[in-house]
Amino acid sequence: MEKELEQELKKLISSKLQQIRKAKNYTIEKFADTLSLDYAVVHNIISGVRLPRLTTLWHISKTLDISLDSWFKDLSFENKVISDKKSIDFAMLYNFKKLDKTNKAFIVRVLQGLNAKVRKYRLNK
Repeated sequence: MEKELEQELKKLISSKLQQIRKAKNYTIEKFADTLSLDYAVVHNIISGVRLPRLTTLWHISKTLDISLDSWFKDLSFENKVISDKKSIDFAMLYNFKKLDKTNKAFIVRVLQGLNAKVRKYRLNK
């Protein structure tokens, strides 16, 4: 699923950049100069070979006066759900790592108890 998301993001970002470039009637070289980016970087993003780094996408957005979230508004619902799940997982792990050993043990017990209740509930449905 992650590969599908990556492919969809490449397609979305490259097509939007291509539309902007063509609307401005720029060659890729002129577009790269306008964005203050290397030609190869812009070419690889526009052709869908590479996803831009977040900092690069932010720079492009700022230069073109486009909101960062506008790149993702056409992302399919299924891939948004996957992204959201990964964000939740990341947030959980990130915050879990900040806890001391005692609190980590407590959270693990809470999660184990919660999982047991969920399993029991599902069996009784």
